[in-house]
Amino acid sequence: MKGPQQQYSTAGNIRVLARVRPQLPHEYQYDHAVEVPSAAQIKLQNTKQSYESSYDRVLPDTSSQEHVYSQVSGCIPSLLQGYNNTIFAYGQTGTGKTYTMIGDQSMTLAEACSTPSSTSGHGILSRAVYDLFAELDQRKAAA
Repeated sequence: MKGPQQQYSTAGNIRVLARVRPQLPHEYQYDHAVEVPSAAQIKLQNTKQSYESSYDRVLPDTSSQEHVYSQVSGCIPSLLQGYNNTIFAYGQTGTGKTYTMIGDQSMTLAEACSTPSSTSGHGILSRAVYDLFAELDQRKAAA
């Protein structure tokens, strides 16, 4: 019999993802840029200096909510297998943590309660809860 670390590849893994949000209109006046030269690298620069950093995955400002969720949705099966999972959003005020995790706060109640789609503003939380209950329903129907 395999141990938990051998049986499930997601057990014990920590991944760090960085999401770049689009610039806000008032930020265009500043002389700085954020580039995503590769799927794992981010470059910040202004006229005086440049900083590069690598992550497991960098999501550019064009990433949809659905695409962001697809990068972390693999935790749902391991959660149902009894493993603890944490999705943690960290960053400065105004960097998009709430939007990424909860979603578009301008959605109506009906939109917020609807099924997440590729074009909806649902965040990671509502998409994960939807997938979790969908999987539980499938297991119940198969039993």
